[in-house]
Amino acid sequence: MSSLDIVDYINHISKPGESILRRDHLMVKVPTVLGEKAAPEFLRTAFYTVNGAKREQKIYNFPRKQAIRMAMS
Repeated sequence: MSSLDIVDYINHISKPGESILRRDHLMVKVPTVLGEKAAPEFLRTAFYTVNGAKREQKIYNFPRKQAIRMAMS
């Protein structure tokens, strides 16, 4: 599960009136939750297109156990 999927899931199950989770906040939180040494092994790059321009962004791609830990945090 990617960090983008986790953010979408958390925001989807949030109650009305709760603040939404931003992707950049999750990205900062990952090393704290999983540990400084473990976090980089899940770091990847995602590519997408906006108005015909190819862009890239850093994302985490987690195995199930780490995805659950991030969602619970």
